[in-house]
Amino acid sequence: MEEDSGKVYAYDIFVNLAKLLGVILSVVKFLEMLTYVVQIKNDMATMNET
Repeated sequence: MEEDSGKVYAYDIFVNLAKLLGVILSVVKFLEMLTYVVQIKNDMATMNET
């Protein structure tokens, strides 16, 4: 009985870590996209200046 609850507990931790990882990956992708967009805007701004 105790082994099963241990497995369930480990599984819960694994699921939570997986969710956390997914959130972190989403945030990283979003930041990458944001920096990419900002870079394009800066490039356009410098092109307009010259």
